[in-house]
Amino acid sequence: MIYFPPEYSSICYTSDMRTSFSALETFTQCPKKYEFQVIDRLKVPKSKEAIFGTLVHAALKYMFSKDPVFPTEDEVVAYFREGMAPAAISDDEKPRFTDLGEQLIRRFWKKNPPWTYNIIGLETRFEMPLHDTSGNEAHTLAGIIDRIDILEDGSYEIIDYKTSRKLPSQDDVNNNLQLQIYRMSALKRWPQLTPERIQLSLYFLRAGEKLSVASSTLSPEETERKVVETIQAIEKRTAEGIFPPRPSELC
Repeated sequence: MIYFPPEYSSICYTSDMRTSFSALETFTQCPKKYEFQVIDRLKVPKSKEAIFGTLVHAALKYMFSKDPVFPTEDEVVAYFREGMAPAAISDDEKPRFTDLGEQLIRRFWKKNPPWTYNIIGLETRFEMPLHDTSGNEAHTLAGIIDRIDILEDGSYEIIDYKTSRKLPSQDDVNNNLQLQIYRMSALKRWPQLTPERIQLSLYFLRAGEKLSVASSTLSPEETERKVVETIQAIEKRTAEGIFPPRPSELC
């Protein structure tokens, strides 16, 4: 999960761009879509899939919230159903999404009893400066990490939930930029860790499968450079005022 956080000014360089992975991904998919959504701030109604995903994420956060004990399986399902009731999904489709959400949550709860994990972060917000070596600037990258666990060997695991239907290839998981950004933020927060001590995983709820990064092709430094290069491309388009469309299902 990624978000656009509030203003942030406590960095030591001249602050230039504040962004998130989702904004960078939108630009990569379609510059014109980026112009409409990020620069012009045109409001686009959330899709039914996005609304569904947000409510499932909220239910899983509630599932792992011990206050003072973990909620039961039925309580988590009820929490999800309460969120679905007023959701902006048509009456024709709402029952299908509600039943699907209950199915995913019950299967997840049975496979992942909340008391079996040492969770140190749920929907953890981060923001970090990225130094642009082409000039005396520091961009700010921000977001939210769905879940952070400490494993039995003392290493950390970062988990991002997905409600999409399709499972990616292992190569796609290994090179997932969103996960690499999450790892980079964790290394900045806990400098005593090394990249090898942070496991990165995507949990696909519809398939009930967790896919983890087997090997990373990007070091934290390479990840930062890749992000800054995308920011530089955005700045160039902004200066020119040209954001060409890239026709596809995403644009």
